[in-house]
Amino acid sequence: MYFIDVKDPGPVGHVADFRESDIATLDRAHSHVVTFEIKFKDGAHNDEVHIYIDGQKKKDGTTWEDYYRYDPEQAGSGNQVPTVDKLLFREGGTMNPTDADGGFLIDRVLLTSSGRTRKRTTPAPAPPQGAGAPGSIWRGGSLRRPPGRRCSRRATARSGPRPERRRASRAA
Repeated sequence: MYFIDVKDPGPVGHVADFRESDIATLDRAHSHVVTFEIKFKDGAHNDEVHIYIDGQKKKDGTTWEDYYRYDPEQAGSGNQVPTVDKLLFREGGTMNPTDADGGFLIDRVLLTSSGRTRKRTTPAPAPPQGAGAPGSIWRGGSLRRPPGRRCSRRATARSGPRPERRRASRAA
């Protein structure tokens, strides 16, 4: 399993450095829980990604926000950082013939999101001090991050060996 994050210090026109990390080789005979925890923060160079496999932290990294913000490939979209509203699973690389028809079973996908979804009509109370203090990440269910707000996403998927397909026998 690989994780790819991006480092791009800017300014606009600077080419991003994609950093690939081999974070795990998973035993296909057993199921595994893979968790992606992403903390989106306004501004450049500050989103956080944490990857856990079977409850153990495997990687800390960043999102691709600075690729979209600075890389010349994104000039056609005005170097606008897109909202995150999808979870994609991608399989790639050279096929291993011994895994033919093996595939992956991905189930029990759980997405949670925190973020304020309504405008406040009264001033917000001062947030608690310190990382991880209760209330330090605002709560809600929006997949869009309002300007000036921090947001957190968490996705968990359980994967395991693909079950054998049973074919119904046809009566002659």
